[in-house]
Amino acid sequence: MRKLISFHLKSKKVRNRIIITIILVVLFILVNGVIVYNFAVENNSYFSFIKRIIPFPAIMVRGSIITMADFDREVFLAERLYEETYKIDFSKNDNKGTLQEIKKNIKESLINRAITRYIARELGVGVSGRETDQEYKRMAGEIGVGKDVGDVLKFASGWSEKDLKEKIYYSLLEKKVKDNLVYQVKLNIIAIIPQDINISESWDEAYKKATEAQQKIIDGQASFEEVKKQYEVKAGLTQEKKNPDFYYLYELPQSLSQSIPSISVGNTSGIIKDSSGYYIIKLEEERGSYKGSFNDFLGEQREQTKIWVFAPGIRS
Repeated sequence: MRKLISFHLKSKKVRNRIIITIILVVLFILVNGVIVYNFAVENNSYFSFIKRIIPFPAIMVRGSIITMADFDREVFLAERLYEETYKIDFSKNDNKGTLQEIKKNIKESLINRAITRYIARELGVGVSGRETDQEYKRMAGEIGVGKDVGDVLKFASGWSEKDLKEKIYYSLLEKKVKDNLVYQVKLNIIAIIPQDINISESWDEAYKKATEAQQKIIDGQASFEEVKKQYEVKAGLTQEKKNPDFYYLYELPQSLSQSIPSISVGNTSGIIKDSSGYYIIKLEEERGSYKGSFNDFLGEQREQTKIWVFAPGIRS
């Protein structure tokens, strides 16, 4: 009986200690949380440590939590980049406004990342570690530092290899989501450019050639490719794809982008006049459905998403 009573008393003491420990831990977290969320403690080493061990949320988007430590790290990297690139001293009061603007931009960027991750899961797309490593090695080769890229980054701007790989990961993920969503067209283009855009006779001659080219296509006298070889003079178009024949609709000149929706795949347009010349386009292929830019898409998603911002100084 004595042993049973002794065991019971010891168990009660253990429970009490556990309860007291839990209460103290909760109080510790609450007290530090109140200070972190209500006072400027970004440059305090103690609170920097606290934010690393306790995942205080800075931003919450669709179930995704961006911690205060993550947010502070992004701010630190941006500060170092600005200090190294633009020689800005953020300790001076004159630059406080710039720092605040940087924080707001980081907030927007982190929210966009969270939305992009969510959409990527919905679409079933992702980026593998191998893809990230390959892009990292490609970038290292371009800047000519090879395996020492991490040391160079750390020395130059405080960035680690992990920081850069994280940026690469999100860049690749955004590209994949963008390619799945944003409307793109594969075009075959005949561009007939006046020899001198300031002389009306040159425009008349170019229009005559464009009319001849279009008529040959309509009459079936030659294929689109054959007519293109005979009449085309190269013209530059903004493009972002590895495949040079694919264009995001919103990046094309307005004269072309307005004409494309009325063309079905496999068919050609009429003669399109642009400030640089005359064009005949054939719509070879299309993919994606969103007709605006990816930034427009993210803006619409933000309006439809409940976003909580807790980090002090960026709640507005």
